[in-house]
Amino acid sequence: MPSSFTQFLKKRFQNQLFDVISDYVDENINHLNLHSFSVNNIDEYELEEIEIKQVYVDDRAEMSIAFDVLVEASIVVQEYDRHNDSDDRCYQWFRLCCEGDLKLGVSSFKVLEVDVYDKKKNYSHKRFLSDQLVTILTLSQVFRVTNVEF
Repeated sequence: MPSSFTQFLKKRFQNQLFDVISDYVDENINHLNLHSFSVNNIDEYELEEIEIKQVYVDDRAEMSIAFDVLVEASIVVQEYDRHNDSDDRCYQWFRLCCEGDLKLGVSSFKVLEVDVYDKKKNYSHKRFLSDQLVTILTLSQVFRVTNVEF
């Protein structure tokens, strides 16, 4: 059994997440900022593999959760011209916004949105859960819950 929510997603949903990102890449290939030293104009591309890097989970009412999955994707790009062909591997990070209901089982989660991950944006996570889906409390919250003054 997986030891964390991230490991659970990697083991159980890698293929589904790959398909979602593949669809996004197909629809947005001209808007992705892929950098390559050997390919100037992309004639063909293929999503080669993905790696789940981080999962941020927010607690919601009842047994509902929302979570962002940060994924690094390896995309092979190719360029053809009269004299030689070039290919290269580019890496792009994506954020998948998801939600699920633990009462229905985590398998019932759905992807709400996919976008290119930008670490400069402030993604707010209000009621943060650990990777084991346990609430993370600040020190002031601990004192408030235990009725201890500090």
